[in-house]
Amino acid sequence: MKKLLSTFLICASILTPAFVFSQSVFGQGGANIVGVVTDDVGNPLPGANVIIEGMKYGAASNTEGEYSFVVPSGVVKNQQVNLVARFIGYRSQKAAITLSPGTITHNFKLEVDVLKLESVVVTGVGATQMKEKLGVAIAKVAPELVENADQPNIVSALSGKVANVEITKTSGDAGTNTYIRIRGPASIDRGNQPLFVV
Repeated sequence: MKKLLSTFLICASILTPAFVFSQSVFGQGGANIVGVVTDDVGNPLPGANVIIEGMKYGAASNTEGEYSFVVPSGVVKNQQVNLVARFIGYRSQKAAITLSPGTITHNFKLEVDVLKLESVVVTGVGATQMKEKLGVAIAKVAPELVENADQPNIVSALSGKVANVEITKTSGDAGTNTYIRIRGPASIDRGNQPLFVV
């Protein structure tokens, strides 16, 4: 029994370093892509997507804006690839890197894209959707038009500024409600009052 145990220990002591060495050799061919995604003033952007264009490799940044992912050695061939960072409301950024074994660090500083911010709409079902994909009409009123309307409340200030929306006061007395009717008096279910989502 002692002879069997000693033989096992000798074999284990020989094979373990060989296994560790083989793992380190095979693992050296991969590329570890790391970096930080921030806005133009240096604030981290959590949840930004960083991917290699045309490949399935990538990661999302954490709460500190840091991202990291590994590209296997079989894919790493010292080739030029494009690393792309994307975040809603910001311009995507592309960087050319050489995909080589080891650690590759690249930081992204994204700029706000005003047009992209305007095209994202929060719908009444709690989901966001691109403006051009919605099956409904969307009207937008500039804030300065409401501020300069000289009306007692925001609903009255919208009068005459949105197409197909009729806004009238129920009475001339102070503090009375405002009546809103959308798309004329005819409706299948006789419901023309708007739903306000705050």
